[in-house]
Amino acid sequence: MGLAVALIAAASPLSPGENPVRIVAMGSHSGACTSEDSNATTVVIDYQGLGGGVIATCANNLAGGATGLTALQAVASTQGTVHDGVGFVCRINAKPGPSQVITLPGGDAYTEDCVNTPPASAYWSYWKASQGGSWSYSSRGAASSSANIGGYEGWSFSLGGGIGSAPAPRMAPAAWVVIQPPPPPPAPAPPPAPAPAPVPATSSQPEGSKATTHAEGEETGSTDVGAGASDPAASVSPSATSSPSASGPHSAVIGSPSPYPSVSGEDGVGPVGALIGVGLILLIGAAAIVVWRRRSTPNAH
Repeated sequence: MGLAVALIAAASPLSPGENPVRIVAMGSHSGACTSEDSNATTVVIDYQGLGGGVIATCANNLAGGATGLTALQAVASTQGTVHDGVGFVCRINAKPGPSQVITLPGGDAYTEDCVNTPPASAYWSYWKASQGGSWSYSSRGAASSSANIGGYEGWSFSLGGGIGSAPAPRMAPAAWVVIQPPPPPPAPAPPPAPAPAPVPATSSQPEGSKATTHAEGEETGSTDVGAGASDPAASVSPSATSSPSASGPHSAVIGSPSPYPSVSGEDGVGPVGALIGVGLILLIGAAAIVVWRRRSTPNAH
């Protein structure tokens, strides 16, 4: 939005040749106002036969109580007459210029010096319109008329038309463009879930199980011995660490495995043990018979 430079001249009495230009510092932008503009009016300036075409500018953010002249001065430079003051606009954006020759009806040449009131056949006419409506000529001066907030203010140079036949601005007062608000920004993505804590590697056998089994084996006589009792092949194998004691060949060190292979039955005596017992009985019986016969046989002397 451009901001005009504030040059404010006194409204009463002016000496001939003074240039009462008054531009109010006010926000404005090119083109018609839109729904985004606040406390605004669209000012249309139609130069008609002066050259320059038709321009439209939005005067927005107008102060409360702004007049039609205030709205015009927000978007263009203006000049009033010495006779009527700044309220009677004789030039807009320096048109018509002081040396510009204007041909009036009947062929008379005219130049605007902004000293006296311009003739009815060559002056700036003032108009108002609502959005989508039609232009209406304003019989009140711009300085005493409230700005048409939310609508249109129009200025059209009337050349040869006269009062009541001035041409309206050549721009239709269309409805303002409705600006849709931008969509809200998307919601921020949730933060990623924290990575799971690493799981320590574990062996197939928990720590301490081996030591625990060994300790239990010492107290209970070892799980392996029990397993051997149910496995004949394991029970038959003699222990390589056993040794007979001095008390006899059949005695073993207490707590040491038996030097003879044995197969345990349900009563604790295996078949091999039974055979040995029977053999001992037979040997003892045979020895007793031999002794008896020697005693009963007389000496051969």
